[in-house]
Amino acid sequence: MYLFPCLYIISELFAGTVNYASTEWSPVNAEVDCLGCGDDDVDREGRVVLTDHGSFVLINVYVPNAGPSPERPRAAYKYKFLEALKTKAVSLQDAGRQVLIVGDFNIAATQQDVHDKLDREAMYPKHEKELFDSILTEFTDVWRKLHPDSVNTFTVWDEKTSARAFNEGVRIDYALCSPGLMKHVVSCEILSLPPKWSDHAALVLELKGLEPPPKGHAPCALSSARMKQFNDRSQRSMRMFMRKLPSSAAETDEAPGDTKRQKRS
Repeated sequence: MYLFPCLYIISELFAGTVNYASTEWSPVNAEVDCLGCGDDDVDREGRVVLTDHGSFVLINVYVPNAGPSPERPRAAYKYKFLEALKTKAVSLQDAGRQVLIVGDFNIAATQQDVHDKLDREAMYPKHEKELFDSILTEFTDVWRKLHPDSVNTFTVWDEKTSARAFNEGVRIDYALCSPGLMKHVVSCEILSLPPKWSDHAALVLELKGLEPPPKGHAPCALSSARMKQFNDRSQRSMRMFMRKLPSSAAETDEAPGDTKRQKRS
């Protein structure tokens, strides 16, 4: 398992995205913050990870929140981000690549994706809705394609108002794909997570019939396989947290957390 992180922490802002890939699907290339020319402000907040898996390109995004109404202080930045995202994804698609875009878009696609108490038209400015609609004309909203009539299925709730308890939410997390990828879709489901884990639900997409990258290729430059901090053999493995502990210390020669202590006779 390899990971491809992109983080940003400064002042009161915090953003980050990460792609995980099995060894079999280790990408042949990876980029982070890659929507602009590198010096552009859309490339400075850790909001994009792009991994090329051969048969498709995965773009993981965290679209900026424009901020509270009526000021919406980051609206212009959000518009710029959405425009740059569309340009990047469409250019890959025009080059013959199959593209999968996943992540938090911070906008509901239709009124069907918000609770009846909420008004999508009032929630988002016209230009913001038009920008997102233009992306949806190029890429298929996989979950909605498979669940065309579903209502009251959301991916985020306002924690400040305990909206989750009443399911008063919105659907703003998506898997958007090139039309050619739809034939490989097995399922796409929204899974509820324990409230303490996240204010968002999980979106799980399953694909089949795609060829992984050629075997034996070297990990790309941004792979965790090339990062020392992820390859420190002195650190404990994640498996240690998953092993089944004995019901009591007397059942083992080792006390939990102490590999040298011997069982008393």
